[in-house]
Amino acid sequence: MVVLTPVQSGNGLREADLTLKIVQYAMNYLASYYGFEQRATRLSDTTEGLTERDDGPNIWPADVFVSVHINAGGGTGFESYVYNGAGASSISL
Repeated sequence: MVVLTPVQSGNGLREADLTLKIVQYAMNYLASYYGFEQRATRLSDTTEGLTERDDGPNIWPADVFVSVHINAGGGTGFESYVYNGAGASSISL
């Protein structure tokens, strides 16, 4: 199962709007693939606290958890953080 979560924060730019669009696009794209489940913590313009956003991934048996952010650092590219305390099945992904 793939779980995607669009995050939200301020800074003039509506990160919540952009991350929601990215997750909606990704969910539509992933829907064309068979053999795995996908879920999103939100698919509409709703406000969630950190606890609510974490409830789904803690309940759903996710193999992959993707948290979509848009940083204000001014750079370009991609950041990826991987939990290094993962078991063998996670590492094999």
